[in-house]
Amino acid sequence: MLISCPSCDAGYEVPDHLLAGAGQTLRCARCQHEWVVRLPCADPAEDDLATVIHAPPPPPAPVHVPVHVEVHLPDPPPVFYPDMEQAQDPLDRILPLPTPPPMPAYNGKAIALAWALTVLMVVLFGFGAVYWRGAIMDAWPPSKRAYALIGLSA
Repeated sequence: MLISCPSCDAGYEVPDHLLAGAGQTLRCARCQHEWVVRLPCADPAEDDLATVIHAPPPPPAPVHVPVHVEVHLPDPPPVFYPDMEQAQDPLDRILPLPTPPPMPAYNGKAIALAWALTVLMVVLFGFGAVYWRGAIMDAWPPSKRAYALIGLSA
């Protein structure tokens, strides 16, 4: 017999021999709701009776409602020039933002050394790519097209 939970409409297939007798109390695996089910009678007069008797529903679970608190702080008063009455445009009366602190001075020798090391690494990489091009082309065959493009194919 196909039975559905009256609370959440989950469907269950229950063999008829398990529901024989006055009725069985079932518990929904999904929502844990309990209700009594009995087989429908062969007598049509008794069939008018409800075949599913519902147990009282469980008390509703407490609902957590998040509380949203909005705090409205007053706007800070704008800072005005002392002679604000003389300004024609209202935006001219507001003080400008403070200037950020100056960037620290870098040592020129350290920057030159960093550039020299970078150039040296690029040159060494290029020399290695030319010197070991045969091994590179053997290990990575798609590089043959790149070497052929620049005229260094082996």
